Amino acid sequence: MGSRGSSIGNSKVPKGWHITNFFEGIAILRPNDSKQSLSLPRSSEIPGISYLLYGKNGIFKQLRIFGNDNKPTMDIDYHMKDGEMSLHKHIYIDGVRQKEHIDLTDTEFNKYKKFVEKVFE
Repeated sequence: MGSRGSSIGNSKVPKGWHITNFFEGIAILRPNDSKQSLSLPRSSEIPGISYLLYGKNGIFKQLRIFGNDNKPTMDIDYHMKDGEMSLHKHIYIDGVRQKEHIDLTDTEFNKYKKFVEKVFE
C-alpha cells in the first residue's frame, strides 16, 4: 500500500484510506490517519462499489454504496439517534447526503443484515 491508497484489483482505494479486510467481497476501510474520526470516503474511483466501516470494537458503523457516477447513493448507518442506537439509512440526492434517518425496508434489511448481525448479538 502506498500513499495513494490500497489496491482492489487494478483500482485504488481513495487517498487517505486503507483496506483492513474484506467481508463478503466488500472492502473494510479505515482512515490512514488514526487520529481522524472513523469515516468513509465521499467518492470512489470505482463505479458501483461499496465500502464498509466497523468501529474499533468490531461493531458495524456504516455501509456506503456508490453509483456508477462514483458518488454515494446511500449510507446504512448504526449510531446514536435520540438517545438510542439506531440502524437506518440516508439517501444521497445530487451527491448530497440527506439528513433524514429512514428505516430500512424489510428487503433492504434482509439484503444487508449479514454486515450488521453483530449489532443484534
